[in-house]
Amino acid sequence: MALRDFYVAIGLPTRPKRLIRAGQTPTTASRGPSRAEAASRALAHGSAITSPRRRSIGWRVTADAVRLQVGAGGEALSHGEVVELQAALTAWLRLNPAPGSATAPKS
Repeated sequence: MALRDFYVAIGLPTRPKRLIRAGQTPTTASRGPSRAEAASRALAHGSAITSPRRRSIGWRVTADAVRLQVGAGGEALSHGEVVELQAALTAWLRLNPAPGSATAPKS
């Protein structure tokens, strides 16, 4: 429920509460929360989600804002920019599956 509320709050479309795609069999919720659900709970509880500090470029997400950081400076993104960033990152992830996954190209 919190995830749906989060999506509605930031203007993203929501899915039906229980989506079963063709060819899939229903599964139990025993596999644990997804990373997105865990992140949504963290934001709802007032925590910030930040990129690892391995680079001078990073990001910080709070319930109120998404901020890109370069060195000591940074800039908050507008709602529309966050939506565009999410779409671009989703497309990139679909084109570049994790190495070793079933959908990754074989070398």
